[in-house]
Amino acid sequence: MTDDQAAELLDAYGRQAEAISGMLALPAGWRSVGSDPAVPTEDVPIVSAALEGGADYIVSDDAGLLELKTVSVAGFQPVQVVAPGPFSKQVLQLEGGQAVPSPVKPSAVLDTNVLLAIYSWHDLLDAMERTLGQDPTANLTHADIQFWAQRARAAFILALFFNERRWATWSPPNELTRTLMSKAPPVGEEHGPKSNFVRLFVYFIKEKLLPDWLAGGDRLSDESIIGNGVDELCLNAATEHSIPLVSWDGHGPNGLDPQKFISREARERGIDLVTPEELLSREKFDPTKAVERFFARWDRHAPVYIFGNPGARETLEYFQHFYRRMAEDDWIP
Repeated sequence: MTDDQAAELLDAYGRQAEAISGMLALPAGWRSVGSDPAVPTEDVPIVSAALEGGADYIVSDDAGLLELKTVSVAGFQPVQVVAPGPFSKQVLQLEGGQAVPSPVKPSAVLDTNVLLAIYSWHDLLDAMERTLGQDPTANLTHADIQFWAQRARAAFILALFFNERRWATWSPPNELTRTLMSKAPPVGEEHGPKSNFVRLFVYFIKEKLLPDWLAGGDRLSDESIIGNGVDELCLNAATEHSIPLVSWDGHGPNGLDPQKFISREARERGIDLVTPEELLSREKFDPTKAVERFFARWDRHAPVYIFGNPGARETLEYFQHFYRRMAEDDWIP
């Protein structure tokens, strides 16, 4: 997910936040690296929020904050304080309002259905709710649940592969954001587990555990495009860069439909269309060591994340349990 895409998604989630009483307190043991080590009183809340939220930067034109340069606190990652201009040029790589083209050539194009399976488990959670509602004696080994469980597992292993091999991928960012907001909306108690997973993935899993996967895309490319128009962008990107298009287009619980748009067009244009499972097999990827590193990072980063987000403990434990089951492909009750 690109920075712009993540910002848009998180902003949408953030708009649903509720104000609570109380105050933020800067933890004991903090220090700044700068000419003036004192955090201005009025800026303590924003510095605390940045530390507790795991932010990399505070962007401000406030002279008092800029003098801090970097704030370091035991148990938190350092936060740099930068002015808007340098942040735009050096971090966002923007010049004159336009993004500087990335020098990294993508290794694959990801269809939205693949990204959705990585960033959200709504299909799996829906299948569990639907199946258990129809048959209270069913469990995770039920065929209807297993289809989506195996798809989520393949997406997990694919994300590990991208991170281990340091692949750069291209995808239409707005389509992902629109679909996530529809399938895992940040409002409504009934959507809690779905939206909690999206937050966990964006804030914790992708940033802390999968930092070497360069997920990118042009936020203007699909700004006003939907449906087959987005699929056309994926097909064109795969053709332009001569790279595989990773998609489950046409693959559903009832089998393969080769006449789906991407499947048909890729076949006619000679595009290298592969499912995640096919790509992993072709690349001969053994996830064993990657899984070990994934959970080692989880155990290393989780205490700090929970310290700054106490309410996330249950979510982390719940989804870590499912990730472990996916890694082991163990669904027996």
